Amino acid sequence: SELPQFANGFMWLDIEGAELHALKGAEKLLASGRVQWILCEITQGEARREGEPTMAELDEYLGRFDYGPLGNERMAWSVNRVWRLTR
Repeated sequence: SELPQFANGFMWLDIEGAELHALKGAEKLLASGRVQWILCEITQGEARREGEPTMAELDEYLGRFDYGPLGNERMAWSVNRVWRLTR
């Protein structure tokens, strides 16, 4: 089946530690190159729960699809990180 078109190619994930699981479920979409920007809120430090992905794990997984980190915005318990498609 054909993947849906996104008007702006933007994906935002704030799903309490299930970001890596969701990204793995979106493998075909990520490989298609239709998503240009991805924003994730990532829990850091003591607030991070067992099993939540680290920033390094998300960087490594998204790097397989040519997404590179663009920047971070620090918040109280988390970091908003943006990745950009580099191809």
